Amino acid sequence: TPPMAKKIMAYCLQRHAETADQRLQFILDGIRRISYDPVVLNQDGWTTKKSESAQGALGGAFLIGRRIIWQRYEALVIAFVRDEEFGCLWKAVWVEDLDTFDLEADELKDAMKKWDNKQAKLKRNQGSRSSGSSGSTRTFNKLFSVDGIENGIILAAPSNKASRGVMWPARVRHVVETSMTAAGTVRRNASKNLIQVVFLAPFWNGEVSSASKVAEVKDQYSLGPLFELDRIDATASNIQKYPFDSLSIEQLQSSFRFLGLPKAVFPRYLDSHRLAVALKSYAKTHIPKVYSHDDENASASASLTESHILSVKAPIYPQVVLNLPYDFILNKLPHPSEHATAASLSDGNSICEATINIDYIVRAMSPPECFGKSKHVDPVVSTALDTNTAILSPTREAKLSSETIDGLVNPNEEDTTWALGSFASNFLLDLFE
Repeated sequence: TPPMAKKIMAYCLQRHAETADQRLQFILDGIRRISYDPVVLNQDGWTTKKSESAQGALGGAFLIGRRIIWQRYEALVIAFVRDEEFGCLWKAVWVEDLDTFDLEADELKDAMKKWDNKQAKLKRNQGSRSSGSSGSTRTFNKLFSVDGIENGIILAAPSNKASRGVMWPARVRHVVETSMTAAGTVRRNASKNLIQVVFLAPFWNGEVSSASKVAEVKDQYSLGPLFELDRIDATASNIQKYPFDSLSIEQLQSSFRFLGLPKAVFPRYLDSHRLAVALKSYAKTHIPKVYSHDDENASASASLTESHILSVKAPIYPQVVLNLPYDFILNKLPHPSEHATAASLSDGNSICEATINIDYIVRAMSPPECFGKSKHVDPVVSTALDTNTAILSPTREAKLSSETIDGLVNPNEEDTTWALGSFASNFLLDLFE
């Protein structure tokens, strides 16, 4: 039994359960976790890392991440092993319920063929619809929306072929941001079904061909620009809801495994979600929602600006937020290898990372924080800075001389209201001396 499997089951058995049914559910969840946990699979001899090229005639680990259809349901290949008895085996997981199963070479080939046939059929259907009534297709795409668009962050499929078709975090640009001319008017655009998005920390623009450069760089997929502008078609196949409100390293690692990307891409994948969660949190708290629940007015605005409804619903981020030195900020955050070390020391507990507070960074660049001072100033210091003494006699100390005041005020007098020390400034006291 793999050591990690023992740890998972021990954790499930030690969890506090209110009822016997809850205890049973903990155990079943632990068993399911063991079936697809990459550490358990690696300790059991499985390969969970996709190879860069096909291995042999069957493909081997190169097929990890391949989508298939098995028993009429969509599944994903997650691991590969060479068994002495059965030969090459691939482990796959159903996308719907995360149940796993093993496939031999002939079974996997049949499952891949079913997936390819389904995709070819969908393309034929889409082609027949586009050759028919073009007006109805445009109307449908123009009204397409996605949950969370009011925060501006989505998952989108890049048009760049080097992206391998994965869904990547992106920011939707507002229609004013995309089509504003120098004169301040909105430029008319004939492509109303296209929206402009900015992909956050893409990995496909960082690949380098020089082996010497790769050896010098810690993360070879992080060499490209941090943002990439793209135009995509607003359809359900290209756009999905962004699922995260906070950063859980375990959840990101779990979702990354199903992308079928090289392991070296994960640092860039983590940075993209760091930016996505930060921008989403800022928009949710500090940007007003104009058309968040008003599809009728949003559709009317889209018609007036000749744009898509997603571009109208997207928030308008302040320029100072978009121009922050995110490269510098991300370079100061922990590397994924540090999270892996922390996870090994936390007895399997989930590692959560704090969200980048964009509003705090912006406020830190404004007075008085930009001078190294806090808004919460000590009242004693504030009084000393605001006294007329510092203006009338700059060569003297700003504070009143307590010795002079004590000498002028007689504590035995019944009425000391009009004593000089009760109302006179340090400048006047010096004159009366």
